Amino acid sequence: MTRRHLIALAALALARAGGSASAVAAEPDDAEVLLRLIAREDTAAAQGGAFAADEQDHARALRALLDALGRVAPPGSDSAPAQDAVALESSLIEEYRTALGELRDPGILRTAATILASHSQHRARARVEADLDPFTSD
Repeated sequence: MTRRHLIALAALALARAGGSASAVAAEPDDAEVLLRLIAREDTAAAQGGAFAADEQDHARALRALLDALGRVAPPGSDSAPAQDAVALESSLIEEYRTALGELRDPGILRTAATILASHSQHRARARVEADLDPFTSD
């Protein structure tokens, strides 16, 4: 996924943020989406690996946004089953793609899009380390 694609996805999500009230009511609220993303980041960080510090930073940023909404995320786990770095980053990318379609607050949406870009970079690096083409998807 190129930077141009990420920007286009973020723009689409921002445009969707202006949807009707009934459409918004049928979708998860931003706090629920943030809780889901925080849980995924905590799990990814607990696996260790080359990107663990970044995943912890992502979780911290998302927790700050959740806190601003008056909610608190449960503490992260200290352990998680090991997963291939390429597969892990690919699953995180899909999680954030879904979240971009659900989030409504422009600031939260911007943060999620930035983290999505970070995971795209992680996947490209992991693919290089696995002797795979960094610019193709799984």
